[in-house]
Amino acid sequence: MPRKKHRFHFALMLSPKQETRNTSVHDCHIYHTVNTIQSGVKFNLNGMPEWRYEHKVVNGLREGTVIGRVLIAKLPAHEPLVTQAGCIHDILVRVPFVQNDAQWNCLLLYELTGATLAQPRRL
Repeated sequence: MPRKKHRFHFALMLSPKQETRNTSVHDCHIYHTVNTIQSGVKFNLNGMPEWRYEHKVVNGLREGTVIGRVLIAKLPAHEPLVTQAGCIHDILVRVPFVQNDAQWNCLLLYELTGATLAQPRRL
């Protein structure tokens, strides 16, 4: 059954409990998949840019970038945010991408993350 196309882009965001109102401070981490045209990006068999994972540090309060948030977890306050960001990145970088499938979208990254976490980790 074909998946419905989403009108919004989905991403995971890690942010401190108290975000600064100063929009020049980048204190949040965004984890997402994109298939946008950029220099050096490969194109798939359908003529679309290939999906790729991105992790970047941003300001989560900058106007126009976020239209909604859902709290999915609270992480321990005794660990620095940058350490937690690295752990999340280490998990998401292992998620396999599906190329050459018009039904694959940015939301599927999070569905596949659960399956990736269930697999035994090779050292």
